[in-house]
Amino acid sequence: VDDEILDFYNYTDGNGDSQLWYSAGVRQGGTFSIPPSVNRITDDRDGDGIVNGSDHDHWETGTTGLPAGDAWSMEVCSGEMHIAIRWSGSFGGGGGVGRYDFATGFWDFNEWTINNGLGDDDVVALACDDQEVIYIGYEGNGEGISRYDHANDLWLSALDNGDGISESAVWYDGMDWLDGVLVAGHYSAGFSTIDASG
Repeated sequence: VDDEILDFYNYTDGNGDSQLWYSAGVRQGGTFSIPPSVNRITDDRDGDGIVNGSDHDHWETGTTGLPAGDAWSMEVCSGEMHIAIRWSGSFGGGGGVGRYDFATGFWDFNEWTINNGLGDDDVVALACDDQEVIYIGYEGNGEGISRYDHANDLWLSALDNGDGISESAVWYDGMDWLDGVLVAGHYSAGFSTIDASG
């Protein structure tokens, strides 16, 4: 049995307060015996001078606006923390994107799934650009990269091999956007780069 942390994200809010978000689960052999959940450590809430469990929020996947499955990637975009959730097991249920709204302090219960905009439920990677567009990568081959435009509240066409994106699956937490370029790391095809802003 092995505790495993899958992703970290350090977020600083408008007041300068820092929050450390991370996903962690318990692996036994090649599978998770306890699926990766979402956690947040904030500043010293109880004033004891130590940041510990009293300063910690914990959310299980499959509850509170998070799809069921394994939490693999995190990205802040347009005032929301987005959490990429991979299916449970090889071909299990669940998967999608959960979103925590920093303004309200609550999870959005309208999870993104294949039923309302995603190309697949097996989400493993996220990136955000300077136009408030979130990019969503999948573990399956040939799924492309979905895009949601927060500023205009609409799904854009997916990026795929016609745009220069490899058909190979995106690696876990293997996407980033910087200075107008989206980079996606793939399982067996190296990486793709594409000029992207919106």
